[in-house]
Amino acid sequence: DSIDKDPLESIFNNIDTDRSGTLDRSEIKELFMTTMNEMDKGDMINDEEIELLLDRIDTDGDGQIDYNEFIEAFHGVESVEELIDTSYLHVLFSRVDKDNSDTIDHDEILTLFKGADDMTDSDKQKILSLVDADGDGTISFREFKNAFRKMGCKSEDDLIEKSYLRIVFTKIDDNKNKKLELKEWRNLFWENKIELTEEELCRLMEAMDEDGDGCIDFFEFQKAFRKVKSIPELIKKSRLHVIFNSIDTDKSNSLDFEEIKLLFAQEQVGVSDDNLHHLIQLIDKNNDGVIDWEEFEDAFDEIESIDELVTKWTQMESIDVGTDLSVSSAMHGGELSIATLLPLVAGGTGGICSRTATAPLERVKILSQLGTTTESMFQTWAKIIEHQGLRGLWRGNLVNCLRVFPFGGLVTFTYGNITNNIPLSTKSKKSYLYRFGAGVAAGGVATTLTYPMDLLRTQIQASMSAEKVNLRHL
Repeated sequence: DSIDKDPLESIFNNIDTDRSGTLDRSEIKELFMTTMNEMDKGDMINDEEIELLLDRIDTDGDGQIDYNEFIEAFHGVESVEELIDTSYLHVLFSRVDKDNSDTIDHDEILTLFKGADDMTDSDKQKILSLVDADGDGTISFREFKNAFRKMGCKSEDDLIEKSYLRIVFTKIDDNKNKKLELKEWRNLFWENKIELTEEELCRLMEAMDEDGDGCIDFFEFQKAFRKVKSIPELIKKSRLHVIFNSIDTDKSNSLDFEEIKLLFAQEQVGVSDDNLHHLIQLIDKNNDGVIDWEEFEDAFDEIESIDELVTKWTQMESIDVGTDLSVSSAMHGGELSIATLLPLVAGGTGGICSRTATAPLERVKILSQLGTTTESMFQTWAKIIEHQGLRGLWRGNLVNCLRVFPFGGLVTFTYGNITNNIPLSTKSKKSYLYRFGAGVAAGGVATTLTYPMDLLRTQIQASMSAEKVNLRHL
């Protein structure tokens, strides 16, 4: 007892500034305000809660806190900072102890989880058993304090969050050894029909297993699965871990520039190094140049695939990527690559589809521009069908497609190669001028190279004759 009382006696005497042998409310309030500000916990306990605390400690109700009352309330405390934390627990305990019985019963502890509509009666019973060490059906302050600290809680919300985690952890822990083994994780995903390869599963375990013992204890579990309240949420978070681990090729539990650059390259999304650094800065909250798990989780909590990840990441800010004509990789070792050809094919195919769908409108436009017809669109269509048949509406479309395919591909290829070789920093206002110039240049190159086909297409579509056009003559 003397060992326990010595630090407390020193703390008591320091608070008792008037040396009266008792602590009045003003002395305690002064200590709390000063210490909480020093600890950067100014809003941890407010004035109303301090009054609630003092009412709880002042067991004889004389308005003063004597030494015995102080010892009873703060047994085991060895510093002023620890005194503040214990005081917070007293306040929280008093809020839950609705009947002021100095114990918390089953119904009272569950008021902390009154918003937990998804929590079953069995789950609630498990929460009680986590805190009720002696199993008498009620929770003393000492049991409450021990459970709070054993779980590493720092606030009421933290207690609720980690209680949920305990329940989830217990459900997975089939052999009840307080550790999650590989076979238990395998059973979890199998039962929930989630397909993970053995490599992905082992990598998931490896990333969480900080002490390298081959199992996941609760503290490793809670670090990996913050805010998880149910098995479905755990499954979803596990998928996010798998995505993170697939990018983390060096197994450092963080994503560096080269790993993220490789990700975008594999997804065939062209992002300049300058833009890539900027994308990393959007996620890297502590500015250490890499993205750790918590930063990744906060940014991409809802994504379920690599495609979703890349899409969301590039949409965080206007970035030049493969979705706006930029080519992911122009040349590799001086040779055209598949990544280079895909935009060409995609641009050309898209042009063919759109031109074929609008060919009847294009035919009317050409005839109207040349003065060949002054009738309405429907009248012109009817006249074309009368002289040339229904296929006449698509007259010249083959030549048009032969022109459009290289035109769309050339625009895509030229624009992508130009933008990959000029500065496109999102921080520079000149980036918009660079993009404008790249677009003009790309359009000019494509128009010039396909002009002969454009001229041929116009001459074919301008004719209202029923006779077939001789391409060699044109």
